[in-house]
Amino acid sequence: MTSDIVNREFRQFGDKIYYMMIFFILSFIIPIIPSIVMLYFSISILGDTKRANRELNKSELANFRSYFISSYVLTFVVMIVLIIVGILLIIALLPLMESLMVLIETEVEPTLSQILEIFDEILPLLIILGLIVIICMIVVFIASILRYLAWGQLNEFFIKNSGLFPEAIAQDAQRGAKNLKMAGLCLILGFLVITIIIGLIYEIMGYIKLAKLRNLPYSTVETVSQPIKVQSIRNGVGGTFCMYCGAKKEEGAMFCANCGQKV
Repeated sequence: MTSDIVNREFRQFGDKIYYMMIFFILSFIIPIIPSIVMLYFSISILGDTKRANRELNKSELANFRSYFISSYVLTFVVMIVLIIVGILLIIALLPLMESLMVLIETEVEPTLSQILEIFDEILPLLIILGLIVIICMIVVFIASILRYLAWGQLNEFFIKNSGLFPEAIAQDAQRGAKNLKMAGLCLILGFLVITIIIGLIYEIMGYIKLAKLRNLPYSTVETVSQPIKVQSIRNGVGGTFCMYCGAKKEEGAMFCANCGQKV
């Protein structure tokens, strides 16, 4: 039964990876909604791997979950902080815009000294916000490393435990996790710009390969209720045994008290 449970969880894992691939592609057209849906499926696959690992108890799966969760937590924190920074930046620039509008309305061309004087008022806040953005970029870099390590651990799991899955699916899962690991590496090297494009290609390829887990077979064990034919045996006192379940039948009874079959 352990293999059936593992198959079920990884089959569900493959289903969600398949949908993540679809919404990842859609995110290039409609950025916000598909990204939210992807986040939901990303959290959901962690539940699948957790339940599978209750049966397998593999360190690679545990590390995959740990790195993946840490990466998403850091990314979520950065998103919240950047939203707050954006709001504060707008609030800080409002007085500047109002002052410039007043100068424009008076039909007096603002001098450089006037503009610098207005900027001086919000310069300390701009410096603080700039430092926060730099810190956020460092945190995103760390989150990218954790994501790279997470897919690396999943790749190690499929390599070491390939015997748990059909050969073709195990190989696809290994390639998929490796491609997603490479996508993570390209994101780490995102400052090179071209690596971002390469990373996007690797990510799509990784989702396609890893989604093959959805083709894992269902349980081949079928429970069929069939009567157990047992030869009637006299117990020496005139009683008999049920021919279906073997339980002792009371003399004169029309139905077995144990299985309910007519005897």
